[in-house]
Amino acid sequence: MPKPSVGSVHQNAALGRVAIGYRNPTYVLGHPTNGVFPSVSVKFENDDYYLWNAGEIFGNAAEVVAPGGRAPRGGFSHTTASYKLEEIKYSWAIPDRVRDNMDTAIMADLSATRRCMDKIQLYKELEIAGILTTTGNWGGSGDPAVKWDVYGTAVPTRNVEDASEAVRLKCGMRANTGVLSITWALHAMRSDELRDLIRYTGNPLGSLASFETLRIAFKLQRLLIVEAIYNSANPGQTASLGDVMGAHMWVGYVPNNPMIDEPSAGYTFIKGGPRVRTWREDAEEQDVVEAAYLNVTKVTASVAGYVITNLNT
Repeated sequence: MPKPSVGSVHQNAALGRVAIGYRNPTYVLGHPTNGVFPSVSVKFENDDYYLWNAGEIFGNAAEVVAPGGRAPRGGFSHTTASYKLEEIKYSWAIPDRVRDNMDTAIMADLSATRRCMDKIQLYKELEIAGILTTTGNWGGSGDPAVKWDVYGTAVPTRNVEDASEAVRLKCGMRANTGVLSITWALHAMRSDELRDLIRYTGNPLGSLASFETLRIAFKLQRLLIVEAIYNSANPGQTASLGDVMGAHMWVGYVPNNPMIDEPSAGYTFIKGGPRVRTWREDAEEQDVVEAAYLNVTKVTASVAGYVITNLNT
């Protein structure tokens, strides 16, 4: 009599603790508390903010006067700009029949909440990346003379220093923040220029290049490494995945918090914060999970930003 086979003694069923899924590990650009731009909590969905005239502020208008003489008088003009909040939403319905028939590994409510929030965060990551990499938004832009994937002769730290100087010469403040994809951060770390800086100047963080080493070499207070990817293909087509930031780097000046009388390349105006709600649709016999975020990101000082474009050969 033949012995039982492996297949005859067990019927396949879905595992309860394993399900293969995908998500971006981090979203850094539109984070409400530590994104690239400071967040401003607002009461109204639309309002104005003031912009002072930079030319008048940096003008040399003081004079030497004789004893008893009057000081020259002047003034400072300003204009206003406005914001109008936009609400980003995404929802996922869970029909009762699907819920009743699903395996434990699906975890519909948890998956729906997480995936709806992921959609909101990816939208903001793409939106802000688009703002950062659009050259017309900023006071300066330019391609590096040597592309960053030419490791022997590329000079990424010099490119960033030059961009920071361009920002200073337009708004008075050196760039303190940089943004680029992890792909191009790694290319910069492989350059002979950076390796020579480590070799000849010493590195308190060790002999190997790291993202912190790169931040120090770029002379920036913050360096945001964007790891998020997205699918640029139309629905139903084969996925075409790529970096949210593409092959560009943005550098600019932004304060740590909202400030008065200080430039900021941009602000994100928010009312509340990202939120999730659920409701019942009895007619359809299903529950709905929805994520929403009421906000808008605005370029508020174009002179405080610079884009290093087309880092790739």
